[in-house]
Amino acid sequence: MTDGRDRSARSAEGSDRPEGGREAPALGGGSGAARRCPPGGTSGASVGTETKDLGQTLTPTAFGFLTSLVVLLFILWLAVQQAPDPLGATGADGATRLSEFWQLPLNAMGDALAGLAASLAFLWLIVTAFIQKNELKEQRAALEAQRDELELAREVQNEQLKAMKAQSRIFEDEQQERQHHRNHQTLQRKARRLVRLLFELNNCNTLAEFESTFGGTSILRLYSIGGSYSAKLSFEEIEDHLVEFTKSLMVARDKLDMEFDRAGKVYQHLDQGNVHGEIQRLLRDLRNLREGGLSTADVEWLDELQVEEAAQAFQSLLSVAELWKDELI
Repeated sequence: MTDGRDRSARSAEGSDRPEGGREAPALGGGSGAARRCPPGGTSGASVGTETKDLGQTLTPTAFGFLTSLVVLLFILWLAVQQAPDPLGATGADGATRLSEFWQLPLNAMGDALAGLAASLAFLWLIVTAFIQKNELKEQRAALEAQRDELELAREVQNEQLKAMKAQSRIFEDEQQERQHHRNHQTLQRKARRLVRLLFELNNCNTLAEFESTFGGTSILRLYSIGGSYSAKLSFEEIEDHLVEFTKSLMVARDKLDMEFDRAGKVYQHLDQGNVHGEIQRLLRDLRNLREGGLSTADVEWLDELQVEEAAQAFQSLLSVAELWKDELI
């Protein structure tokens, strides 16, 4: 009878299962779905995050207060416990450990309180060490941040200094370029004025006629230009005239050094004194322009003209008094 009922129960249970007698897999949020959760899933991550947050929020001071509270609660719980009988059984008179504590001698009571205070003191000594450690870490982090800020400020300052130096160099270059441009224009203007004076010197360029020590008559004259001056002269033509003029000055100086006879006949034209003085001034101005700042091309141009030597030669000619005395007096 029992075996028949068991078989009928098993057949009834089997009719509820799918074909083959296998269990259907659990769907939705059942236990089967829970078993399929991979290890380290969402629930584990949330627990880890909460633990981490708790560890970050639990400061050494909070830990010290919490531990002290636990110790005090434990002592309070211990104080309300019934005192054991000296024979090992629980006291029947309802005496507690606190009442037993008050019955202790003063030295034993002091020892108990000293032990409790020493435990709490040691606990707070550890808490203080952790607090100081955290403070030192924060100070170190603040110092590192301050050092980084100082380093960044130093780099910014260095970049600013470099930028200022670059701007200063650019400004100096621009100033020098403007100065060169102004001096170049002045150089061209004075060169053109000097050539114009050579036109005015046309028929009055003979300084002296004298007997040469080598025999014959020698004439000392400067280079001059025939005709009338034209403002349309190109700068190349002006340069050619200046080259011939400076050459004539140095030739005249050499003749004075070798052949000049102080007793020779000297010609002097009264209307040419101002022209010679202005020629001397212009030669001096051209020489000063080179010292005042010219471009490399203009300096080379003055060197080719031999302006320095020409100015010295003209000064030598002007220093000879016999060339400039008035024959009409």
